[in-house]
Amino acid sequence: MDLAELQRACSYYEARTSYDQSLRAYRQRIGGSLDARNAEHVVALIAWLNSWQCRIKKDREHLRRFTESLQDWAGRWEHELPNHAETLLDLSVGAIGRASDAYADLAARDLSGRRLSSTASAAETTASKILFALRPAVFPPWDSSIRGSFRARLLREGQRLAGRRAYVYACFLMDVQERVRDLCAAAASEGVPTEGIPARVGRPESSLVKLIDEYNWVTTTRGIAVKS
Repeated sequence: MDLAELQRACSYYEARTSYDQSLRAYRQRIGGSLDARNAEHVVALIAWLNSWQCRIKKDREHLRRFTESLQDWAGRWEHELPNHAETLLDLSVGAIGRASDAYADLAARDLSGRRLSSTASAAETTASKILFALRPAVFPPWDSSIRGSFRARLLREGQRLAGRRAYVYACFLMDVQERVRDLCAAAASEGVPTEGIPARVGRPESSLVKLIDEYNWVTTTRGIAVKS
């Protein structure tokens, strides 16, 4: 993937979705970093998650359960996550492993409150987006199409994935990490520094992992060909 290809994908993403507006509104509403102990932050988080197709119930009882579950998870795992200054490129294999265990625990919790035929898949989507909300420079969100495509690739490679939710997510993080490295190298060959990549492709508010997500959404979720 070169900068021109990424730019075509990002242009499609920007033109065809309203995800930017809802993410921007969410960030303005919390005024900084997500704090799971802040009730207003949790309400804002649920509103944003639903705008990103997570379908979480918003009644008072489920808000209470969601908040308690998220706070319990944060108390157990948030200190294991990368700090706010780190990016995915900074993570070691060990740090990716710890983050993947945190992801698996979060995905195992009943966060939607709905009876869905694809509850497990919906939970994994929601967990990835909560991690993105917590560390937007580290954790790329994914949806069922992106996750399914990646799992299929691992299966073609002969991987055994049953019951290995944390392992699949760790593999995904390492894959995105490698793609970001390749993107940085491609940008450097055109004289574009790493920090200049988002602006170069017309997405100055997006982190590098968010750019990869936008590319995945266009090419995998929507099946749009963006190669030259």
